[in-house]
Amino acid sequence: MITLQNSECNSKVKIKSVEAVEIEIPYNPPFSPAWAPGVEQRSRGYTVVKLTTTDGIVGWGASARRNEAQIINKIIKPYLEGKELFATEQYIKKLRVEGGIWCIEIAIWDAIGKTLNVPLYRLWGGYKDKILAYASVVQASSIEKRVEDALKFLELGFRAIKLRAHYWDMKDDILLVEKVREAVGDRMEIMVDANQAFDQITPLPDPKWDYRRAKTTALEYQKLDVVWLEEPLPKHCIKELQKLCEEVDILIAGGEVNKGLYELAHLVEWDIYDILQPDATGCEGLSQLKKIAALCEVKNKWFIPHHGMGGIGLYAHLHLCCSIPNSPYIEYIYDPPYRTIEDYLGMGGIVVNPPRIDKEGYIHVPETPGLGVEIDEKAIQKYIV
Repeated sequence: MITLQNSECNSKVKIKSVEAVEIEIPYNPPFSPAWAPGVEQRSRGYTVVKLTTTDGIVGWGASARRNEAQIINKIIKPYLEGKELFATEQYIKKLRVEGGIWCIEIAIWDAIGKTLNVPLYRLWGGYKDKILAYASVVQASSIEKRVEDALKFLELGFRAIKLRAHYWDMKDDILLVEKVREAVGDRMEIMVDANQAFDQITPLPDPKWDYRRAKTTALEYQKLDVVWLEEPLPKHCIKELQKLCEEVDILIAGGEVNKGLYELAHLVEWDIYDILQPDATGCEGLSQLKKIAALCEVKNKWFIPHHGMGGIGLYAHLHLCCSIPNSPYIEYIYDPPYRTIEDYLGMGGIVVNPPRIDKEGYIHVPETPGLGVEIDEKAIQKYIV
């Protein structure tokens, strides 16, 4: 049973200390991301934040940007220490100006929930207590392998999968979905990510989509009952993205590489995407994304965040998504042996209780206070750089 703590005492709670460390968690085995041809990723860097209140409550946050620890310890730490825990809106501009240090806000909210003795999703509205997870693959792989994976994921309980469209020939992007659909039938929902929103330099060339390819692929995916096509064009192609949303029935998704409250608001207001997918560890803070989710609701759009870059971020998104009515899915990175629950969502043992799906493919939001994430501090020490 949830019992709110004394509100008079809560109003006096302050932030006592803020500590940030940089860690590097090795990948075993290394993997080649579908969106970065020729790149072999051997590890993932994180900034992990521990925030302690004057009552001794500890809140945790994390991001997948290692360089944030120095900014936190030199600039954010002296700014926040001694300030009121609950005055979250007072700190947003500072976190934004310093480069979007949103892992701090995650830690603040975790501490707030623990101080009030309530899980965050209930504090924010408590719309639902579980959400359907889609298995999101990451490794560059063959069509045959992805068909095998889809069937294995189905046996594990997953009812949705996100594939990566990264073949040079558009016909192969379509064939991938055809073969997976043929194998799983109507037992799984299928989403597809083209990862075209950002441009990067990679050792090997990466196929670049133009409007013709994006529209043709979208129309073919429509016939295969694909739920959405993600990032089919560069993020700056605003008019083309608007046009694509108008000309196809399949939902067009994106937003993970867009940053800032106002830029995200423009994506909604200008109908650039049907589904918005920002990340609370890099795009904007949790409280600000709740505002964006409300804008999406007004425009009859889904709000389905990017995966959160690990277990702590996923817990943050889980609470956010379960507090609102327009978030029907949550991204769940799963692509063994490259991305496993223990190594990726568990962050190499740092997250003791990584989120897991039930037999119907849902993740249940924790009923414990705050994020509900359990952290092994000794495990953090193993990875400090």
